[in-house]
Amino acid sequence: MKYKTLLGAFLLMALIVTACAPAQTEVPTLSTEPTDVSTVEPTDAATEPVATDTAAVATDTATVEETATVSVPVTGATTVSVNESADFGPILVDGEGMSLYLFTNDTQDSGTSTCTGDCLLEWPALTCTAAGVDNTNTNSNANTNANANTNSNDNTNANANANTNDNTNGTTGTASDCSPEAMAGEGVDATLLGTITRDDGSTQVTYNGWPLYYFHEDVAAGDTNGQGVEGVWFLVSPEGEAVEQ
Repeated sequence: MKYKTLLGAFLLMALIVTACAPAQTEVPTLSTEPTDVSTVEPTDAATEPVATDTAAVATDTATVEETATVSVPVTGATTVSVNESADFGPILVDGEGMSLYLFTNDTQDSGTSTCTGDCLLEWPALTCTAAGVDNTNTNSNANTNANANTNSNDNTNANANANTNDNTNGTTGTASDCSPEAMAGEGVDATLLGTITRDDGSTQVTYNGWPLYYFHEDVAAGDTNGQGVEGVWFLVSPEGEAVEQ
């Protein structure tokens, strides 16, 4: 009986403890939906690549200019004309419009040029083609001497001498472009044109007794870079005087 009472007491206490315990709270299960990132639109800040034209521009490298030199025309007659310079008025030029100069260290009407050697590198002479001459000298001399002497009671002496001399001298040539008529261009007084023979055998054009030159720094028609250089090089007027202005 005693044991039943104790057992009943324990059961009563267990019921009381169970009744007083807090109710168990169910923890909800969270589910996360996957996010579709494939549909994200590009923002306005996206920059498209700019198309560029990479075609190379062709460049002509054959005209790298060193120090330009002006030479006389290779073909055709040498021409001296008058051209109007914006800075110096009417001046002498060649057939291509390149300016011509005189050298006051030359002596007018002397028939010679004092610009030689290195001077000609900076101041090339205006030259022309003189008449070509081909001298042909043919000399043929034939001498025949026959002598027969027979002596046999009959004396016969025969002497035959033949001398032939044929001398032919022939001159041929080509037309010259050094005549005033051939060289005189527009505005030029043909009576003032002439020539001299330089030490190298070339024929230089003169005007009013002054040998004519180019300047190596004139690279285009109308250039007058040689005017007044060193106080001795000057452009030439149609009257054949130095343009000193």
